[in-house]
Amino acid sequence: MKVALALTCISCLLAATEAAGAGNAVAAGCDSASVVVWLDTTSDAAAGSVSYKLMFTNVSGRTCSLRGFPAVSAVAPSGVQVGPQARRNPSPAHTVTLRAGDSASAVVRVAHAVDFPPARCHLVTAGGFKVSLPGASAAKIVPFPFPTCSARTAVVLAIWAIS
Repeated sequence: MKVALALTCISCLLAATEAAGAGNAVAAGCDSASVVVWLDTTSDAAAGSVSYKLMFTNVSGRTCSLRGFPAVSAVAPSGVQVGPQARRNPSPAHTVTLRAGDSASAVVRVAHAVDFPPARCHLVTAGGFKVSLPGASAAKIVPFPFPTCSARTAVVLAIWAIS
């Protein structure tokens, strides 16, 4: 039985679609428990920096979606944040739908910390990246040692939107 509804908001449309049991509803957002975050260490070097892909793999049994920028920062081996959070690259955000087992990625660029003036950098070795999904507060640690700056004014990391 079909019911005609006049809907004026996206959340209303999604709720009505789910209630009707339609098979083509927009996938719910991925949560931290449903996604494994890992680093593809195949790098792309440029003058003064190296770029990697942070990978987001859906390990749940359901389809989910991601949109926007993950929060990324360097962490010490103890898990404490080192330096400022990654600066967002002005890349456009698109919704990425992940079926079970699918992956999406976001480029993370690491500037060569040794190129920063020592007084402005305070060079340390990070133990990896702390990564939160867009809009999530829970974070995951991705182990990957790299030189970084502990000074809050030295922005070593840049992040692109998930694609």
